[in-house]
Amino acid sequence: MNSEPTARLVERAAQAARSGNVRSYLLDSAGSPNRVNEKTLRQGFARMRDEASICDQTPVAADLMRDLNGYYRTRFSVDKLARVVPVVYAAIASEGWWKNPPTHIGECSGPVADSLSALVTSALHRTEESGLNRPYSLLTKFLHFSFPDTFGIYDAQAASSIQTWAYFSFPLSNDEWKRFAWGTIANTDGSGYGAVLEFYRLCWASAGDERLADLRLAAQELSDEIDAPVSPLYVIDNLLWHAGGDPRVLGLL
Repeated sequence: MNSEPTARLVERAAQAARSGNVRSYLLDSAGSPNRVNEKTLRQGFARMRDEASICDQTPVAADLMRDLNGYYRTRFSVDKLARVVPVVYAAIASEGWWKNPPTHIGECSGPVADSLSALVTSALHRTEESGLNRPYSLLTKFLHFSFPDTFGIYDAQAASSIQTWAYFSFPLSNDEWKRFAWGTIANTDGSGYGAVLEFYRLCWASAGDERLADLRLAAQELSDEIDAPVSPLYVIDNLLWHAGGDPRVLGLL
C-alpha cells in the first residue's frame, strides 16, 4: 500500500475543518433554528451515553434514532423504528459499551475491528429476521454518534470516496483494493462494513503523528465553535461525504 494518498487525505480533512466545506457545513447546521441539527444531535447522544452508564436509556435512544432518520433523510419507515432500537441498544449493552466505550478505531487491532464489524452485520440480520428492511446507513450513523471515535458512517457518497482513495493507494493489478470497492461497502447486509473500519484504521496508521495531531486540533476547534463534540473521525467522514468520490476534493490530485 502507498501511504502518501492517505496522508494527503487526512491533511485535507484538517484543512476542510478549519476553512472548507466541513467547517461551513457544521457551522451552518449548528446555527439552524431547527430543533434537530448537528449540534443538538451530538449533544443529545453525549447525554444519552453518559446516562446510559447509570440507567436504561432505550426511550431516549428511540427519540434520537428518529431524529437521525429525519435529519439525514435515511427514509427508514418511522413506524418500524421502534422495533429497531431495542435490537441496537441491546447489542451495545451486551458488549458493555455504555459503561466502558469501545476502543478508538485507530488503536483497534484487526480482530477487534472485525468484532465491531460483526456487531453491525448481526444487528442488521436481527432486524431482517423481524421482517424489516436493513437500516444499514442509519445503524452506522447511530453507532457513530454514540461512539464517535470508533464507528465510521456508511453512506453511498462516503463509500464512493473510499473507493477513489483505494484507486490511489493500491496497485490496480493487486486485488487488495477490491475490498474497498463501492459495491462491496454498499452491500446492505453489512458484509462490507469491515472495509469502512479498515479505511479508518489505515488513516491512523499512515497519516503520521504530526498530521493526526493537527486533525485532532482542528476537530477540537470545531467542537468549541458549535459547543458539541466533533471527533477527528467525523471530520474525515464529512470530507468523504462532500467529495462524493472526487479525488480533487479529497486532496488526492
